[in-house]
Parts: sequence; C-alpha cells; structure tokens
Amino acid sequence: PTLTIQTSAPPATMKLLLTTALLSGLAAAHWDSHPHQKKLHAHKKSSSKGKTATTYDGELTMPDPWTGSAYSYDGDTGPSEWPTLFPDACAGASQSPIYLDPSTASSGNLNSRPIAFNYTNPYPVSITNKGNHIDLTFGNDSSLNTIEITTQSGVRKTFKLLGCHFHSHSEHAIAGMSAVIEAHWVHQADDGELAVLGTMYEKGDEPNAFFPDELEGFLPIGYKQKFTFNSPSPYFSDFTAIFPSSQSHYTYPGSLTTPPCTEGLSWNVFAESVKLSSQQYYHLLKINEHFLNYANRAGATNRPLQQLNGRTPTYWN
Repeated sequence: PTLTIQTSAPPATMKLLLTTALLSGLAAAHWDSHPHQKKLHAHKKSSSKGKTATTYDGELTMPDPWTGSAYSYDGDTGPSEWPTLFPDACAGASQSPIYLDPSTASSGNLNSRPIAFNYTNPYPVSITNKGNHIDLTFGNDSSLNTIEITTQSGVRKTFKLLGCHFHSHSEHAIAGMSAVIEAHWVHQADDGELAVLGTMYEKGDEPNAFFPDELEGFLPIGYKQKFTFNSPSPYFSDFTAIFPSSQSHYTYPGSLTTPPCTEGLSWNVFAESVKLSSQQYYHLLKINEHFLNYANRAGATNRPLQQLNGRTPTYWN
C-alpha cells in the first residue's frame, strides 16, 4: 500500500513531502519532538517473508502546536464553560457522556436488537491530525461501510460510517469503572441522524490486529498532517478485532461529547472492552502529548459525566 504524508505547512515551511511504499505495512517510523520541528526517521525492516520496505530519511518542519480552538478541556474554555460558550446545545438536558450500570439500566434482549455490521471496503483509510484529536476515515463511498441498528424511536435504520476518533481517559463510565481510552465510531443515516458506537480499550498481552504494533509511526503528530492508505494493507481493516466479541451494549439518547454538543444521537456503548498490546496502548496514549494546549492539566481529553435528567439507559444482553 502507499502511505502519503500531507501537511498544511506553506511551501516555504515544507522541506519535504515524503511518500513511502509500505510492503505489508512493514515500515516503522519514529518521531523525535522539538518545539518547532518534527523529524521523521524511517528505517528498513524485513518481514518474515523476506520482503523489505523501501524507506527514506527526511525532515518535515511542521507548524507550532495547534492552539486555536474555541474550546478545550481546561480553564476558560473547558467543559464547565461549554454551556455558556455554546448555549444552543451544550446546556441541553440530554448531554453525553453519562454513567452506565446494569443495576440501574433497564434490561433488553440483545437478540431483538443486534448491531449488524456491513463494513466491506475501508480503503482509502486516512489518519488525520485535526489539532485536537486523531481522526480516522474510511473509504470514498460511505455506503460501503455501514451498520444497521434500532434507533431510540424503535426504528431499524442503516447508518454510514463517517469516521473514528479517540478520547483519553474514557468519557463514559461503566459499572463504576473507567477505561484509559475510548473510541467513538460516528455514523450518519441518510436523513442526517447520527449514531455512535462507543468502545473501550485496555492494555492486554497480544497486539490487536486492527493496528500495527509499531503504531506510533502511523500516527500523524503535525497539525493537519494526514497519512493515507490507498490500497489494501494488513492494518486498519480488521474490524472484527477492533470491536468486542460480545455485542452486549448500552443505549441511550444523547449528544456529541464536544461542542456544539448536538443532541438527538443514538448512543451504543459496548459493555466489554477491547485489548491492545502494551506498545499499541502506550503509542495511542502518547499522541496526547501533542495536544497539551487542548487537553486538561492531566493531559486528558474527556468531558465529565453529565446528568441523566430523567433518561434511563437500556442494557442489551
């Protein structure tokens, strides 16, 4: 597959546009941080089949860390101020995230409400640094990557995959526990309704097949920098590995967890977590180091739990 690195830096700043061929996703790239400059060191790495990736050594001069958000997770633009800064929705009565617990949720039969996955062609896969989070998008035709769920109104509906992003620590809490990483898989129906799958990630013993084990080299750390996989790769395509084997999940009506905090979402939060290797786990967390002007003082990018305001989640098991 071809990995293309893009940047928003102007021509005078951009010293090198680096395009490298990855054979079976084998190239490992490591970033060294500097306040104003990021250097990419690429190395040759052979596979068990004897194939060697063609790699390059180069240097990218990137813009300074992103600081232009209208909101953050701390201080005058932190979550406690969002209802004032964004009163149209962030002050609403159906906000997310919330606390989830089987002892207080209503119960439902999972067999009557399965989540049907139909992810058929994720390519091209793009991984973009949005300045406040890493965003994954899949394919040029979203109709090829869909889920079918039952909405809060009881209607069975198809939603197209828009993308995925990560929060640390987790935003939802389940049965008194929080995970270190939570992913939000955002989907949209043809009528504009949004549905989100929430998945918790924890440290395990084995690499997760969805991610490369050398995950750090695949995460763009420069603002608006993008990595794109244009053709099939061993990575970012095994969706059976990135979601729990059990579909037990919580549903409730909620909102986006970041401004504008739009309400009317169908939330589907898996009860079980997914395991990552120690290396994948720490590499995914490490990207938060580059969002310190956006995260709170603890380096976290999670909105605090919101009031239920009469809502009762349902636990489907």
